[in-house]
Amino acid sequence: MENKLIEIKKYIYRSAVGFENKIKYGKNGPEFGELIYINPQEHDTYLSFKHRSFSGRILEGDWDLQAQQGIEKNIIYQACIEHWEYDVPWEETGIYDFMINKIEKFGGFVDGCGNLKDVIIRYEKLDNLFQVIKSSRTFKTQKELNPKSFNENGGLLFHIGRDGKPIFGGGGMHRFSMAKILKLRNIPAQIGVIHPDAIEVWKKHKGLGI
Repeated sequence: MENKLIEIKKYIYRSAVGFENKIKYGKNGPEFGELIYINPQEHDTYLSFKHRSFSGRILEGDWDLQAQQGIEKNIIYQACIEHWEYDVPWEETGIYDFMINKIEKFGGFVDGCGNLKDVIIRYEKLDNLFQVIKSSRTFKTQKELNPKSFNENGGLLFHIGRDGKPIFGGGGMHRFSMAKILKLRNIPAQIGVIHPDAIEVWKKHKGLGI
C-alpha cells in the first residue's frame, strides 16, 4: 500500500510539471520526462548537476555556463570503451571496484546492485543490451520498453541551455557510451531542465529540432 501511494505521488508531481508549463508557456510547454532526439556524436562533455526528477523544469541562472566535464574522464565511460572496443574484461576495467565502493559508501543499493554478484549480473545484462543495439542499430524509447513508463523518464538525460542546445546531464552513461561506440546519431532521450532563454526555441520545435 505504501509503495502504491509513493507511485501515485510521483505521478501527480510529474503530471503537474507539464500542466504548470502549459499554463505558463502554452500547449507546447515542456512536460516531465518529455521525449527528445539527440545526436550523441556531437557531445563529448557532460554537466551532472540535477537529477532526472527535475525533468521539464524551467531553471533560471547560469547553470548552463558551468564548466562541463569531458566524458573521457568518466570512469563508467572509460570502462565501456575498454570493454566494448578493446575486449577488456569488466573486472579488469575497475568498474566492479567502483560499484562496490559506491555501494559501501552510500549503503543499500546502487543501480539496483547490493553486492558483487548483483554488479556482475548487471554488467552481463548491459553486454546483452549492447549486442541487441549493435544488431538493430536503434534505441527503443522508454515507452517501447515499458508502456507504463511516464514519457521518456529513465532515458538518457539532456538539459537545454540558453542557446537552445542540448547538454548531456550524465544520466544513462552506459547507454550513451554504447551510442558513441556504435556511432549512432539519432537516439531518444529524456529532457532535463531547460533554461528560460531557450523556451521559445523549445515551443517552436517542440524539442525535436533542438
